[in-house]
This record gives sequence, C-alpha cells and structure tokens, in this order.
Amino acid sequence: MVSKTTMELQQIVDNKNDYEIDAYLAAFKELKKRKEQQAPAERPLEIVDNTEEVNESHGTKQSFSDTMALLIPGRQNLITPIIVGLNVLIFIVMIIGGVGVMEPSVDHLIGWGGNLRGLTINNEQWRLLSSTFLHAGLVHLLLNMYALLNIGYLLETNFGRRKYVILYFATGIMASIASIMTYENIVSVGASGAIFGMYGLLLSLAVTKTIIIPKETRSQLIYSIVFFIGYNLLYGITQEGIDNAAHAGGLISGFVFGALYYLVKESQQRAKVLSVSILLLVVAIAVSTPAFISSHLAAYDKMITRFSINEEKALWMYQEEMNYNNEAEAQTYYDRMRTEGIDLWKQNIDLLSSLTDLPEVQQEQVKLLNKYCQLRLESCEIMQSLIHTDTQAKRQQLEDVSSQIEHVLNQLEELAE
Repeated sequence: MVSKTTMELQQIVDNKNDYEIDAYLAAFKELKKRKEQQAPAERPLEIVDNTEEVNESHGTKQSFSDTMALLIPGRQNLITPIIVGLNVLIFIVMIIGGVGVMEPSVDHLIGWGGNLRGLTINNEQWRLLSSTFLHAGLVHLLLNMYALLNIGYLLETNFGRRKYVILYFATGIMASIASIMTYENIVSVGASGAIFGMYGLLLSLAVTKTIIIPKETRSQLIYSIVFFIGYNLLYGITQEGIDNAAHAGGLISGFVFGALYYLVKESQQRAKVLSVSILLLVVAIAVSTPAFISSHLAAYDKMITRFSINEEKALWMYQEEMNYNNEAEAQTYYDRMRTEGIDLWKQNIDLLSSLTDLPEVQQEQVKLLNKYCQLRLESCEIMQSLIHTDTQAKRQQLEDVSSQIEHVLNQLEELAE
C-alpha cells in the first residue's frame, strides 16, 4: 500500500465492499499513518479566492512561507520541486551565458530554444518542449514557479506522481502547439502553458469527482480554479506580451485529459494505459506539426535561399570581362545575358510575387527586393544592347541604373539592422 497514492488509498477505503478485508485494513492503516506523519507544509493546500493576497491572480490562500516550504522534496512532493529546480537552473545558466536577467532579448530566447513557428515546424519540434523551461526575465520565472508550487503539490499528492508528470509535459507541449498555430512571428517561452494545463486538469478532476475532495470544499475549489483561469485569461487579453493562445491550449488539453481519466477511474491498469497513450499521442502530434501548420516566414526563408542562388548566378557579368572579337562571340555573350541574367531576374521577381501575408518588415524587404530585381533586369537589357550598339547615351543610362541599384542595396542593409 505504500506505493499507492492518497487518492487510491481513499478509493479503497470508500469502496471497502469491493476489496478484500486485508486490503481495506492495509489501506486504512496507511492513510492514518500518512495523516499523522504529514507536516504542516505537506498538508494539501486549499485553493480559494483571495483578492487581498499579493498573488491574487492565482487565487491561492497560501502564505509565501508555506509555498516556499514546498520547494523541499518529500515522499509525496518530489516531482514539483524537481521541475521548479530545472526551471531555475536553466535560468541561471542562461544568465551566466549572457542573457539579460530582467528582459532577455528575442535573439537570446530563440537561441536557447524559444518556440517560433518558422523554426519549430522546420524540423525543430524540440522547441515545443524546450520553450516551457525558458522565461523572459526574473519576474516571469518567479510568478510561474510560485503558481506551479501550489497546483503541482495538490496534483502530485492527490492524483498520482506518474500521471501528474506525464500530463504536465503533455499539456505544456499542447500549449506550445496552440501558440505556433495562432502566432506567426512571436517567440513563446515559459511554463505558464503547462501550469494552465494543470489548472484545467484539476478543474476537470474536481467537476467529474475523479479526485477525492471533501464535499464541503469541492465547490469552493472549483470556484477558485475558475477565478484563477478567468483572471489570468482576461489579464492576458488586456496586456501585451502574454501568450494567451498557449494558456488556452494548455487549459483545454488539461481539462480534456482529466475528463478521460474519469472514464477509467475504476481501473488502475486502464489509467496507466491511458497515461502512456496520452504521452504517445502528444508526441505524435508534436512530430507532425509541419504537416498541419504552415509558416509564411518559413516560406520567405526558403524563397530567400532560392533568390540568393539565382542572384549569384546572374551577377557573373559584373565579375567577368566580356571579351569578344567577332560577331559569333558577341552573340554568345548576348544569349548568355538572356539565359543567365534576364531569365534569372524574372524568376526572382516571380518568387517574390508568390509571398503573401508577411509581417511588416518582410513586406518592406520584398518591396525593395522586387525593385532591386527590376533594376538588375533593366541593367542586363542595357548591357545586352551595348554588345551590338555601343553608344554614350546607353552607357550613361547603365550608370544611372547602377546608382539606383546601389541605393536600394543600402536601403536593404539599413532595414536588416
């Protein structure tokens, strides 16, 4: 009986007619033993609405010292301190690596594994998980870890350690997927998606009565969870820089997963199978994200790669001396300017026209690149005509176009800074 969770022991006691008398007595004794051994900081936390607390957005009545006591791993409180420790350790390593303590740069967050659609769906699905251990500053980290300590302890001690850790990671990944499905050019980081997943899970367990909670506190618990969810979602709507899509994704997935456990609550074996099935399902969805999520920025990056290849080929005429002594040699250069110049710049113009719904900066780059291609195309046509008819007017025209090309290149360089 020592290996069973408090919830499982309570189920045996509450349904003693379904078990052998020896199993019932053993469960009863183990429950009594645990209650006697529980230190004040290890007793289940009561989640209630308390708008006077500093942490009112989490709707918890726990004092700061009580919550901090949960950082100490115990027999029933092991996974949550480990997850908190990993988040803190990664944050410290990031700081040592040069990341800002209060406001890390976007480039740093991406470099450490932030979740960005264009990168994540480009064979970097590991960002769906790595991003849940990154935080955009010290305040972000502390708020998330404070919330995690409360909700994590409740679930770990009353729902089961194995199921809790599986669903924590599963809802965190689902939150990350929801984020990149919603946002094209936002870097998402933080444990809040998984934390919302845990609140969704607890709400589902409370509503379906899958988790053992005294009747007098069940309605209060449900109210407190709803308050936490509503407050934070509303706050996320009114404030910039908050990934509400991840919050909603974690919340919904947590609630759905919790409801599934209601269907198998009478069988521990089925619950184990369900846990493994959820984990495998989420991993499969994460791996297959490129199949159902597209990225305009990813398409832009691919276009730029093809654009650069064409550009490099088409610039040969500025890097080689065109020496021809007769009409046949002149015609060879004339034809080459068409196939390895004019045609390539037209291809690049077509590539640019295929891009749609880009962020403002990329739109401006595409606009300048299109102008650049048009000027290169015009330059090639002038140089082509010079092969057969060389006049001062045409040379001046070529010089004017070259000046315009240089101006556009300077504009592109400034935009990239």
